[in-house]
Amino acid sequence: MAAARPAPEKVQVEAYAKEYLAWVSGNVERLEQILGEPAAAAPDIQAQVSRANRIFHDLKGNGSTFGYDLVTAIARSGCDLTCQWTEFDAGLLLTLRNHARALGTVVRHEIAGDGGATGQRLLERLRIPVDSGDANACDGSADVEPHACDADLLKAQQLAQKFMAWTEDALGKLAEIVERGGGGDAAARQAHDILHNLKGSGVLFGYDLVTQIADSGCMLVRDETGIDPTRRAVLRRHVGAMQLVIDKRIAGDGGEAGHRLLAKLADLRTRTCGRG
Repeated sequence: MAAARPAPEKVQVEAYAKEYLAWVSGNVERLEQILGEPAAAAPDIQAQVSRANRIFHDLKGNGSTFGYDLVTAIARSGCDLTCQWTEFDAGLLLTLRNHARALGTVVRHEIAGDGGATGQRLLERLRIPVDSGDANACDGSADVEPHACDADLLKAQQLAQKFMAWTEDALGKLAEIVERGGGGDAAARQAHDILHNLKGSGVLFGYDLVTQIADSGCMLVRDETGIDPTRRAVLRRHVGAMQLVIDKRIAGDGGEAGHRLLAKLADLRTRTCGRG
């Protein structure tokens, strides 16, 4: 089967992902400016640290939604550290600058999910626990003046909602095609087009597991032999797996659980159409 041309909806999702990364990059630049050398001598350093706290807080809230758990972990730590600021502290300021640089690294290299071994090393250099969530940690700067990127934050939240809505709609359409099935090639072609678009969009937003599951599904229908009852059952499992990933916001490759899921789907696919 020839490679499907990207649907207009997929092109739009790619634009969403680029806008999100651009939003993060813009906030990293703001952090670097706020925490730069001039800030150390500024008379309003407390106000500047409060601005940094607000930016870290916003990044913390959106990272996992877009599948960038490493952004969330680093920003959460930065948010907590800025809450500890009571007077000028050169060591703490240097640590905050390193947090900003680390966020820049994640964005430049588009390190989705927890970043695997690379992400682990990055967190260790910043001395951030892998499980950095803390119910008693600072919950953000509710008392801080709104900053210039508030409108951008709202836009990022809207982009996340649009991506999730697009994915939900694509999975719904795929489920309908799978249930309709049939021996002709029309259903298989339609299913392949949707799976192809899901494969390309998942990784853009940091949901690598969606990409891998969709790629597995593509192998089931790429020969256009139709969707018989056996393939229908396996495709249902693929649709259900992708729905679970989206519902649970399982970013990256899903770790060991994700690997087991992919192995199970690969086994079902191999027994169905002989493709490992």
